[in-house]
Amino acid sequence: MDNNVQPILEQSEVYSGCYGNISVNFYAYSKNGNKGIAAGLGNIQKLKDGESLGSGSTAAEDFDVVDVDEDDDFLS
Repeated sequence: MDNNVQPILEQSEVYSGCYGNISVNFYAYSKNGNKGIAAGLGNIQKLKDGESLGSGSTAAEDFDVVDVDEDDDFLS
């Protein structure tokens, strides 16, 4: 839903980094000897856009050109 409680039909409109409200359901479980607490995501209401948290970088953005001398032992 958007801030006017209207459905958001485009999947790309909701992304990590946008601001909103969510409903979360926490529950305990005990099954087959495993015990713990889990969370289930309910509904999402997008309030406004924000800076994307999931944008990855390219290798060209992460690294600089390195001049390697063939005679150097770079592990020593």
